[in-house]
Amino acid sequence: MSCMNKDISIQIKKLEGELKQVKAENRDLKKQVNSRRFRVAWHLATVFDRIFPQNSHRRVVVMRVAEAGLKARRRKRVRAAQKYHRLLQNLVSSKPVIIYDTIPWNTDLKQRSHHLALQLSQLDHVVVYLERAGKHKFKKINDNLVVTNNINMLTGLKSASRTMFLASSPSANRVVFQQAQALLDDNLELIYEYIDEIDEDISPMTHELYTFYEDLKKYKPVLILASAKKLVQNLIDDGLPKNRILLSENAVNVDDFDFTKLKPSMPADMEKIVELDKPIIGYYGALAPWLNAKMMNDIAKKRNDLSFVYIGPDYNGAQKSFQKLPNTYFLGSKDYYDLPNYAIHFNCAIIPFVHGEIAEATSPVKLFEYMAMGLPTVCTRDLEECKGYKFVHISKDTTEFEKNLDQAIREKSDDSIRQALLAYARQNTWEQRARNIIKCLNKK
Repeated sequence: MSCMNKDISIQIKKLEGELKQVKAENRDLKKQVNSRRFRVAWHLATVFDRIFPQNSHRRVVVMRVAEAGLKARRRKRVRAAQKYHRLLQNLVSSKPVIIYDTIPWNTDLKQRSHHLALQLSQLDHVVVYLERAGKHKFKKINDNLVVTNNINMLTGLKSASRTMFLASSPSANRVVFQQAQALLDDNLELIYEYIDEIDEDISPMTHELYTFYEDLKKYKPVLILASAKKLVQNLIDDGLPKNRILLSENAVNVDDFDFTKLKPSMPADMEKIVELDKPIIGYYGALAPWLNAKMMNDIAKKRNDLSFVYIGPDYNGAQKSFQKLPNTYFLGSKDYYDLPNYAIHFNCAIIPFVHGEIAEATSPVKLFEYMAMGLPTVCTRDLEECKGYKFVHISKDTTEFEKNLDQAIREKSDDSIRQALLAYARQNTWEQRARNIIKCLNKK
């Protein structure tokens, strides 16, 4: 009887997963059909058919001219690709290569992929940063790191002693991976990076991300990176081999944020806020749907004695959920290297997520950057990866969050507490994460 119940439970779980995927696929399809880009394309196609009817002489002439133009562009791209192939071949030598298929290199926020790519390249691995949605045809960042948006460049890696494809869960795509395999004659190992719950609030085209995840067993990844303990458990529950999974949380480049070494300047848009001489509650990162805007609005209304500063881009229009109150300031996106000039004026930092799976599976990069700044931090209850550190306060509700703000503000004035937070940061660096990844790869 117990075996039967287990079989039924497995079938239910499988059906739930399929239903979730179908729903995600339907949502993505609706978004595409209702998008401005689709409507414009449909309108242009209709106009084209009206001006150049099917089988008309005009249409034949136009199509021939267009085809000739496309051939000329292809020849130009081939010549450029040949040049870049030679450059890649010169880079490879006898070094192992990691193709990192992920977000664009130039973004409003410097994220995990940027940090890891740099650190892996500094540990004598060649990293080809594949930014499919980016703007760089070929850009050399350092002697071991190049950025490209053209997957055909990968043919220049055929002479590499070992080539690995690092697919990041928010952008993983079967077609791209299979195309890379074909370009490299199937001489390609997969590393899968599971860094967030697959959720439509985080990533578009969730059905494709689910499908890649479901195919992991078929792809037999040489290593699976999980940025949170909950994600590790997800992988184990879904039958992925435990000995291939590495817990690889987010981290910090301490030298960029070490408050004991900073020589900050006063940003113009912080000056008036600092002059108010109120404790500053600070947050930087995306203003996204997974932030608890209602809780922060309620606290800001109640606490006129505090200033609330938010730094970062508006993600999916979520900023409108935050009310524009007299003591609340939205300063927009800032360059990564400017962030310490702002954070040095915070009296405490916050990470206010809403309850749910996104929070449970998130390892916030900003947590360790706040630590390096010596900033006591107040978090919401479901942020499992923020637990276990002194002076990082977990709050079960709005009342406790507010109470913890006052506690964190007091702690900021204690230098021994700030030094303790800096010590935590030094135990969680991107260099350490990259070394652990390479150590695991060398065993495979």
